[in-house]
Amino acid sequence: YVLEPGWKLTHQGGLFDMSDAPFVEKPVALGDAGEAATAAHGRLQAVLDKLNPAAGKLVPADRKPSKKKKIKPAAK
Repeated sequence: YVLEPGWKLTHQGGLFDMSDAPFVEKPVALGDAGEAATAAHGRLQAVLDKLNPAAGKLVPADRKPSKKKKIKPAAK
């Protein structure tokens, strides 16, 4: 998701009114959204398009992420 003061947009396209955050995140239906919500959606969607979260690397569910080996300090 991406945030700006008062608004949050998820990568699935859900827009939330964050004016009462952190206690309430009100979902906003774009068809019923006012000018402010529509403008916020456009700005936040542009940021998501640049970030492209869908292109991120995913670890398959059946495989755990590899653990890095710890290097022991040299003996004194």
